[in-house]
Amino acid sequence: MVKKREIIFRGKRIDNGEWVEGFPYITHGGEHQIRYYDSESNIENCSHTVIPDTVGRFTGLTDRNGVKIFEGDIIKWKYLCNDHLVYQVVYEKGTAGFVTRRNFNNRDGIDCYSDSVFDDDGDMSEVIGNIHDNPELLEVSKND
Repeated sequence: MVKKREIIFRGKRIDNGEWVEGFPYITHGGEHQIRYYDSESNIENCSHTVIPDTVGRFTGLTDRNGVKIFEGDIIKWKYLCNDHLVYQVVYEKGTAGFVTRRNFNNRDGIDCYSDSVFDDDGDMSEVIGNIHDNPELLEVSKND
């Protein structure tokens, strides 16, 4: 049996800064919204206006704690004895899929490296934030 893929998005609400999950929608007035079904109130088309730059798609994967991994998330990935590798989850058009991007220091300054830690066991990753709420997590230390 083929596993059904969950296609959802999330965005940060304009009115209170909370994250909402559902389906993206652009109103006739140009507002970006996330729509969803609210099971508590049994309202089928709940929606909230969100900040357009914060809308990101669910990768279909969860981290070792069962947290959904979205585009824009920042994950810590444990590889062998190195448990401090920090990556940003991005959609890469060239591969038509989600990859992880990591900034690091080299002799010429800061460089960027794209990889797919998703090829490995998801139990090795942990969502530690996102680029909208915690951009400082991506700062490159001199020790990297």
